[in-house]
Amino acid sequence: MTIQSEINSFSVAMGFMTRLGPARIFSPEELASTLRHFSLLGLLLGAMITLPLHALFGSSHGTAQGWLWVALSIWLTRALHWDGWADLWDAWGSCAQGERFWAIMKDSHIGAFGVIGLVMGLGGQILFAGELLGSNLWPALIWAPAFGRAAAALIAMFGTAPPTSTLGKLFLAGATLPVILAQSAIALVAGVLLCGFKPVALACALVSFGLIALTRLSRKQNGLNGDFLGATVIWGELSAMLGALLALS
Repeated sequence: MTIQSEINSFSVAMGFMTRLGPARIFSPEELASTLRHFSLLGLLLGAMITLPLHALFGSSHGTAQGWLWVALSIWLTRALHWDGWADLWDAWGSCAQGERFWAIMKDSHIGAFGVIGLVMGLGGQILFAGELLGSNLWPALIWAPAFGRAAAALIAMFGTAPPTSTLGKLFLAGATLPVILAQSAIALVAGVLLCGFKPVALACALVSFGLIALTRLSRKQNGLNGDFLGATVIWGELSAMLGALLALS
């Protein structure tokens, strides 16, 4: 791998997962390669969202800052991961099995469980972000997007794509052991540098519950697709935020 190829691959990751890069049609190989940039891309997003808010408001107006943090995150990522979060809540809440589970997951309409999931997830991030932006652990919000994406890379290594999967299959193909170790190391080192050891340890404990639950669900349904990865990003971000809050108490 050359420096230019890595720059190109990072550009693909920005174009597909955010508004920060040019959007275009990507090849399967290009999409698979983006997994090795998940943590760094998360740090970039976290910095772009958090630093301006901290500079403008400092530690005041926490609730408003929390809402703005989530709004900017949604805008920059085109709500890509929230779509997977809502779809997974709908499919899980239905208690469906097999083909019916995947049909609900792919349905563009949102059901009651999807709404509940969005309310809980968005509400949690707004509250957690607001609390952190009013504290001395506000750098945890730079780190949270990186931790969420590292968690998604990790679960990809243990998943098998269902026959109907398209994007998920490509990302799972890129989840090699060296890539996962690198993404995990970047996220953990960045977390310790930005927040300290205790918030990172608590976040790891919290995220493990979601990773275990999602892995079990994927094995029960014989597959793990892109919606699982998106939901893991959200759960990882929530875990990082809550871990930092618990460290404050």
